[in-house]
Amino acid sequence: MPKYKVLFQYRKLYRTVFGFAFSVLLAACGAASNENTTDTSNSGDTTDTSCTAPQILENDICVDPEESSYSISVTISGLDSGLDGVLVLSNNSDTLSIGANGTFTFANALLEGAAYSVAVDAQPNGRFCTITNVSGTVSAAVTNITVACEILSYTLGGSVSGLSGTIILDNGTETVSVTSNSNFTFATDFEYGSSYAVTVDTQPSSQLCTIANASGTVSSDVTNIAVSCWDTTVISSGDYHSCAIGSTGILSCWGYNGSGQLGIGNSTTSYTPVTVLDSGDLASVTTGNAHTCVLKTDSTVSCWGNNESGQLGDNNTSVIDYGEFGGIVTSGIDSNVPVDVLGLTDAVSISAGDYHTCAISADGTVSCWGRNDYGQLGIDSTTDSFTPAAVAGLSDVVALSTGHNHSCALTSSGTVSCWGENGYGQLGDGSTTQSLVPVAVSGLSNAMAIGAGYRHSCALTNTGAVYCWGYNDFGQLGDGTNSSSNSPILVDGLTNIIALNVGDYHSCAVASWGAVSCWGYNNLDQLGNSTRTNSNIPVAVVGVTDMVAISAGYEHSCAMSNTGTVSCWGSDNEGQLGHEVTAYSGTPVSVSGLTSIAEVSSGEYHSCALTNSGTVSCWGKNNLGQLGDGTRTNSYTPLEVSGLTNLTSVSTGYEHVCVLIGTGTVSCWGNNNNGQLGNSSNTNSDTPVSVTGLTNVTAVSVGDYHSCALINDGTVSCWGRNTDGQLGNNTTTASNSPVAVSGLTNVIALSAGAYHNCALTNTGTVSCWGNNANGRLGIGSTTSTKVPVDLGLSNIVAINASITHSCALSNVGVVSCWGGNGNGKLGDGTTTQSTTPVTVTSLTASALTTGRGRNHTCALTSTGSINCWGNNDFGQLGDGSTTQSLTPVAVSGVTDATISAGGYHNCAVTSSDTVSCWGDNSIFQLGQPFTIDPITIP
Repeated sequence: MPKYKVLFQYRKLYRTVFGFAFSVLLAACGAASNENTTDTSNSGDTTDTSCTAPQILENDICVDPEESSYSISVTISGLDSGLDGVLVLSNNSDTLSIGANGTFTFANALLEGAAYSVAVDAQPNGRFCTITNVSGTVSAAVTNITVACEILSYTLGGSVSGLSGTIILDNGTETVSVTSNSNFTFATDFEYGSSYAVTVDTQPSSQLCTIANASGTVSSDVTNIAVSCWDTTVISSGDYHSCAIGSTGILSCWGYNGSGQLGIGNSTTSYTPVTVLDSGDLASVTTGNAHTCVLKTDSTVSCWGNNESGQLGDNNTSVIDYGEFGGIVTSGIDSNVPVDVLGLTDAVSISAGDYHTCAISADGTVSCWGRNDYGQLGIDSTTDSFTPAAVAGLSDVVALSTGHNHSCALTSSGTVSCWGENGYGQLGDGSTTQSLVPVAVSGLSNAMAIGAGYRHSCALTNTGAVYCWGYNDFGQLGDGTNSSSNSPILVDGLTNIIALNVGDYHSCAVASWGAVSCWGYNNLDQLGNSTRTNSNIPVAVVGVTDMVAISAGYEHSCAMSNTGTVSCWGSDNEGQLGHEVTAYSGTPVSVSGLTSIAEVSSGEYHSCALTNSGTVSCWGKNNLGQLGDGTRTNSYTPLEVSGLTNLTSVSTGYEHVCVLIGTGTVSCWGNNNNGQLGNSSNTNSDTPVSVTGLTNVTAVSVGDYHSCALINDGTVSCWGRNTDGQLGNNTTTASNSPVAVSGLTNVIALSAGAYHNCALTNTGTVSCWGNNANGRLGIGSTTSTKVPVDLGLSNIVAINASITHSCALSNVGVVSCWGGNGNGKLGDGTTTQSTTPVTVTSLTASALTTGRGRNHTCALTSTGSINCWGNNDFGQLGDGSTTQSLTPVAVSGVTDATISAGGYHNCAVTSSDTVSCWGDNSIFQLGQPFTIDPITIP
């Protein structure tokens, strides 16, 4: 019942009850009066019952008449519940707040004859409401007022910048094609409250576009969707060099320049970016193994660098007659400055493989030139081409990627075709059969970017997912396995990817929020996650944000940010990271945290130091546990080997370490695939294990995959690999426990090389055994021997067996070396190998290096200086340069030290018992960290 009717009923009841009670009271009073008085009235008289208007008589009482009041109701339609906001209606000073459909009544009723007028005080969000029968005069309950609400619709659009082609955008229900840098709007409006998500349906050729404010919920006209486009090939990483086009259009390159691939008119390597072209007409850049090409805005192409297979496309060749060994061969001539590719005038995109190059023409066809031994040119033959040749059967191509010996193309319909080498399924056609013409990648659609690596390929689809196929030994397919696949498989855990690039054995991708992930081979931190552990699933690159482009090289990677800065990580052995991080040092640098050191030993990519207190610490590469700390994590900080004390000597090999304990026993750790740890097993160990059955040991020396120990009775025992007779027991059978070397007595010093050994007797003679390639045994031939052979030397006081050569120091300070002599490591002023000892030029020494210098040698002179000679690519000669020397040169800054040579680095214990190292630091073997600080390209 309406509220006002209830009030009226109460009022009537009140009047009735009160009137009745009052009448009873009057009657009683009258009766009493009659008993005591005399009635003086006439018997026919009546009481006066009239009331003053507007009152009326009720039960003999004058009262106000009842007032008629009526309700005001409205009926709402088209208003959904759960809206952000409500509909507010007013009727004079009365209001209603409504959040759903239905019939609603104003709180205050109106008297009959009163005027009403209903209005919308506030519209609900996303709706527009109109009123019918909005006003009138009250004569009864008002029920015919209706409010109809409709959903509002808004436009969806934004702006595009940096575009140099055509981009197609998709909002889930329709697409819009944009051809210039301007505002865009989708044709169909979006209703209030609906969600939108705009994606790139088709990227422009040779560009990558990303979207900011791409998704949300519609509450008004959407105008802030921002599409930014960049040339995808403004940065490119080759095997050992990188190039980038800066925001001002200047091309800069950096890294190795042995073939002129930096394009600066010489072959000098540069560790910082150098300007190549500043003509302002460059559209994109691509780098191969050792060559570089640029696409110009006039659709022509120029290339420079290595041209042995014609990959520069300039038809500049020479004819070489190799006689009976190879016949007549036509070879391209290298160029250290840009040369024009012949016959290309309508190129729109380019891609450089290891030794071949391809280009897309404006009509969607493809031409390739260079090496073609696997059919990678796609011309239905295996004949090299020194000028562009048309790829068979390709049309409508919008993107292109060239790998080691294969190539892939993406069409506008999102399909991919590949051709060339296919031994690991890198063509993705479900087979491992090479093809001289393009074949379709099976099961792949909606691709929008592709990448071809050494022997694997990847594609990015328009859903932001990545698929890879081909070789997978290092996990470069990213599916969580190491199994190769001849058809595409989904990369694990990647979403919203906007850019993709494929290196030789690793792959990298950029997410829409600017993060970078990489997967695959990680021997030199090319995955950028601060480890050297391979990963078969994507791992996040540390320290890079806001990236929009990515390029993966051989053993390094580079990414460009949305501000135009470039960050690189991985190997920097040739300066390919673009700035002088401590990838190597040409002069000694101190290893932090080491004091009171008695001895140091340098392995291939790691080093160890023995303290005067008998403990040992190691640093560098740790993939097989060679640091002995119980992990497999590389470290540039020396880590103490756990559980060892009372040590007297340490020796490092390729991937394992052995120490001599004061009790005359030996412990080893690291790689044990050939039994080189000597514990009667072939299981790797990242903590020390005891060598079986060895006692009374006085010295220990470690080779690549074998180890040897000198016993206090002058005999020698060895264990591990024996393919070249390096165990000296007249067999080639490996042993995972020590075996005695045949015929050796009176030995006082021992040195293990990579695959051979040498021993010094107490009479000053030297015997060597094992592999004798290059004459490293010094016995006048290159014939290997399974037992020790005397070299005929006398008065020798020290020996050192290295990788491919050996050296001896006489009692008068003369150093003689023999074996391989590449880079001049014999020190005789030549590069001619020798099967017998030759004297090192101009050197009077007091001590030889220990260890395994791969292509270099060092000695301590009688005056206390350190001299080194041979290869110097990593500054391992310590003279502040990277120039090799055929004769000894002085190491800067370290004197009176004991030296140990690693594969490409050296370490020395100084007179203050600290350690300094120089040379290669690609895996922290100098005890120095890497950085990936960005460089700015002009």
